[in-house]
Amino acid sequence: MKARYLLIILPLVYGYGLLTVTAKVFPFEQIQAVKHALVGIPDIRMVETGRYTVAEDAEEHEDRLVLVTYGQSNAVNTGQLGYEVKHPIYMVFNGDAYNYADPALGGTGVNASVWGRVGDNLVDQGITSSVFFVNTGWGAASIWDLGEGHRFDFFADQIRQAQARYGKIDGILMHHGERNHHMMEGSDTYRDGFQVFNDRVRALTDAPIYLSQVSYCGVRKVDETLLSIQDRIIREVDGVLRGPNSDLLLEVQYRLPDQCHFSARGLDVLAEMWTDSVTISSED
Repeated sequence: MKARYLLIILPLVYGYGLLTVTAKVFPFEQIQAVKHALVGIPDIRMVETGRYTVAEDAEEHEDRLVLVTYGQSNAVNTGQLGYEVKHPIYMVFNGDAYNYADPALGGTGVNASVWGRVGDNLVDQGITSSVFFVNTGWGAASIWDLGEGHRFDFFADQIRQAQARYGKIDGILMHHGERNHHMMEGSDTYRDGFQVFNDRVRALTDAPIYLSQVSYCGVRKVDETLLSIQDRIIREVDGVLRGPNSDLLLEVQYRLPDQCHFSARGLDVLAEMWTDSVTISSED
């Protein structure tokens, strides 16, 4: 009798397991969160506002740039700590502005992101007097992860609130690709995943997407196929502009010991690359 029940139950469990992976139903996201934790990528979003200072003077900056940041771990708080902003640089969370500080509010991870440096550079170059970053990235996410589910829902909600409060979104800075390396999720469907993401973004805003070229992460060396796909998207898709190619920063000095995330020196150079991308667009 027990064997008969097992013959019924085991195929059902197996079938539901396949459905979990293919349709990403419960408990797909829970399993993914555990997996990310086991490989050392903090799946923790910085949402507790009590540790940050409300920016009382934020409304005074009428020429502000409002930039949404999105992508995976190198778009969020996985770099080397130690940088402090010099200019009026802010983080926007649920529509409210806070003085920028690492780990940046709204991103996952517990260390530093590149965006404070980018903001200071943009002010130094006279592009604006202040920058408001809406941080929405999620470590270890594939391009498909970023276009659906709770990650995209958070991204979309933060864009809506920022637009309602500050009147505009000037750009979406997207650092992404490591997860779609051919050794991981695969690069062959990257363009399809990006198109799904892009279509959903256009229902929210017509702000340009600055897409980086990224594939390198430690033992996962440069994926030339993925870089080529990202380059074609930048050249061919309306509203997508060229972000930095961070795969150019492969020397040991630019990376932390995991050879995936960025050292302070690497964040300095990456910030210069992001600044150049935004500056070139602003001058067009």
